[in-house]
Amino acid sequence: MLIDDGLGAETATREIRRLERRRSTGSTVGSIRLASTLTVLEKAAGTTHITDRAQMREIYQRLRDLDDGLPPIEKTALLVTARWKGGATRCCVVKKGRPGRPFFVVAGCVRRRSTGR
Repeated sequence: MLIDDGLGAETATREIRRLERRRSTGSTVGSIRLASTLTVLEKAAGTTHITDRAQMREIYQRLRDLDDGLPPIEKTALLVTARWKGGATRCCVVKKGRPGRPFFVVAGCVRRRSTGR
């Protein structure tokens, strides 16, 4: 879930904890991952989705025009040099994960997370 609102994030966090409690008792339940606009933009930085700082500034300004809760870009870590060192990375689109191969979504890009196996 992408939530920037404080109350909405609190509600989602309570639901995440509830699902974790049910999972710990052996129930088969889904899961929720909570992210903010800044988290999504951080993950997309330096990828094919947002290839350079100029594009990041443009996208961020458009989002900020719609969301007065976003801080000025200079007060975020979105322009930090380390985010831009690796250049663009290729993303693939996957409709469904497989058992033992969890997937997560980042700015419309689905990547396989390493499970250490």
